[in-house]
Amino acid sequence: RVGRCWVNLGRASLSSGKPQKCIRYLETALKIFKSYFGENHEETRALQELLDKVIQSTAKSSNRMLNNSG
Repeated sequence: RVGRCWVNLGRASLSSGKPQKCIRYLETALKIFKSYFGENHEETRALQELLDKVIQSTAKSSNRMLNNSG
């Protein structure tokens, strides 16, 4: 349950336009999921995929901002 609360906080942060907070929350949830479910459990893998997508999206946004600032 605690892990899912962290996931919910991450999703809420992402919806609020705070991707860095989202990443921190999802990383915390992922540690809990790995410990509780194991690395190969479908919920753990789904959370890892979500985290990867958020990180990639955040990196792309940062790169666009850097490219447009010069």
